Amino acid sequence: MNILLWSCLLLVIATELLDALAAPRRARSTSAFLLRTLPPLAVLGLIDMLCGRPFVGLGVTLALEIVLVAGSTIKLRLLDEPLVFSDLVVLVSFLREPKFYLHALSPGIRTLLLIAALTMPPLLIWSVLHGSLAVRLSGLLLCGLSLVLLRVLLKSTPLMRQPALRADFRRHGLIATLVTYRHRWKNAPPLPPPPRCMAGQPLPTLLVVQCESFCDPEALFPGASPLPGLADARRKAAQWGNLRVSGFGAYTMRSEYGVLFGLDEEQLGFRQYDPFLSGEETRLHALPNRLAAHYGERIFLHPHDLRFYGRDRLLPRWGFTRLIGGEAFETAERAGPYVADRSFGEALSRLVESTVPPRLIHGVSMENHGPWARGRLGLETPRAAYEAHLRNSDRMLATLMNDLERMEADVLLVFFGDHRPSLPGDLDPDAGRETPYLIIRYVHGRPTDLTPAEHKITDITPAGLNAAILAALGIRQGQAEAMPEQAPIRRTP
Repeated sequence: MNILLWSCLLLVIATELLDALAAPRRARSTSAFLLRTLPPLAVLGLIDMLCGRPFVGLGVTLALEIVLVAGSTIKLRLLDEPLVFSDLVVLVSFLREPKFYLHALSPGIRTLLLIAALTMPPLLIWSVLHGSLAVRLSGLLLCGLSLVLLRVLLKSTPLMRQPALRADFRRHGLIATLVTYRHRWKNAPPLPPPPRCMAGQPLPTLLVVQCESFCDPEALFPGASPLPGLADARRKAAQWGNLRVSGFGAYTMRSEYGVLFGLDEEQLGFRQYDPFLSGEETRLHALPNRLAAHYGERIFLHPHDLRFYGRDRLLPRWGFTRLIGGEAFETAERAGPYVADRSFGEALSRLVESTVPPRLIHGVSMENHGPWARGRLGLETPRAAYEAHLRNSDRMLATLMNDLERMEADVLLVFFGDHRPSLPGDLDPDAGRETPYLIIRYVHGRPTDLTPAEHKITDITPAGLNAAILAALGIRQGQAEAMPEQAPIRRTP
């Protein structure tokens, strides 16, 4: 018992020291002391219960804390955001697409992870087989008591009632922010149903193109050459400007969700960090569901594995009637590791030309996805590879516009970049996060300017782009849709 008490004391001291090392570094508040220390004590109790060896439990718990602190620090450096509770979903994504994440780790950290992966399982197996019964019972008591106290504390604490991630992280620390934000998200009240969409005239085909890491190079790199396709699109656009996205270098799903659902960060609250986790309960807000009465066919196209972000499960619930994923592009041209934007754009044009209008099409490109390692496309630097892919995306946009004009299509084209790229050494997150967006209304293949001059250039959020799409379609919004009966939602990140 004395050993267990000593391990608890050492863990509390080490937790406070480690948490203070998580960037941004500063002394943490005393008011969140229990929120920082109860979760590690619960983990210590759980491992002691399983292994029966107190110092094994202490070592494993501290190792997990070190991983969290290191992961949060790396994320802050690359993406300008500390670790948040929804990032735990990345563990599943890591197993499916490790190349998206391993590039962020130094060779030394990768070596340590490999050593841990090789040595920890035998150590844990030995501990399970030879552990002390008294330690197991003490661990059970410690784990249960810590979880009960934590649950009571989370329900009663006045801390972190509204999301302010960086400020809360700096004030209260990594562990306290993780557990409290998850609790606030899990217990967030349901959103009210959206207004009904009404159209007074037949709608055009709606073609939304979400272009991976698409940016204006002149806004990123001083002296960069302009993109001719983007410049031409802006001349034809009824509305264009900067899209004020929340993520830097990642978090495609935040921009995607904002455009599809029209819910801003204030409305989402603690859902904002990964709104896909709440995508089931907010499904009535999805544009395909809201416009289902006007578009019989609603297509989602993405030349990659649709299991990523759980799209394969969520998209039908959001109102899409047809999903086209990576399996449809197995023989398509590739540019670097991913399907070329040229092939992606050709697929979009074929959908517009071959399906019965009007239809709703949402396409998500893949070519310019990171990491941009040295040697990609045979180029010397990550920036050179990124810019080469960017110009491929621009050519795709130009070709798509030419195709719509050739088809004499009746289309509302919406094109936007999901986020800026993470290029350490070349791009500073503090320099801005904006990406381009534009809306072009084609009537019989001719761009038609339906927007007053004073509103032609407008900076908006992804949720604002959703509102702009509805306005460009001439949609009037009536009374809220009735919320259908459903079983209570279980939120599990």
